[in-house]
This record gives sequence, C-alpha cells and structure tokens, in this order.
Amino acid sequence: MVPVAVGPRVAHIRVPEPVAVHDAWEPEPAATETRIAALLDTHRARMQQCLDGINREIAPVVDRFRRENPMWTGSEG
Repeated sequence: MVPVAVGPRVAHIRVPEPVAVHDAWEPEPAATETRIAALLDTHRARMQQCLDGINREIAPVVDRFRRENPMWTGSEG
C-alpha cells in the first residue's frame, strides 16, 4: 500500500544555533568523553527545540489532519 497525497506538501526547515565544540576540547581523554556527551545532549536539546517550534508553528494548519499512530508507543505524540 502506498500513501496517497491529499494536499500540497511543504517543507518547514530550521537550523538550530551551532554548538561551539572547540570550547569543549580537553587534552584528558576521560574529560573529553564527558564533554562530548554533554555536547551531544546540547545538540539533541537544540534540535528538539527546533522541531517543537515547527510543530507549534504549523499546528493551526495541520491539527485537523492528525490521526493517532497505533504503532507509537512513546510518551510523546
């Protein structure tokens, strides 16, 4: 089964603020791993903020088409 488009498609693209990785460099390998984990957390949070912002922006237009996803088992949705 192939989904059939019922309307025009629009791409909403955002780019989050860059993460300054050069500030996190540390010559100690153990410290570097900790900082890398913190940088990844920061990156994920910024990406999620962008996605949440897009969802809020398009909600008035797309909410009427939303359907529950029976395959989704997460806490968000």
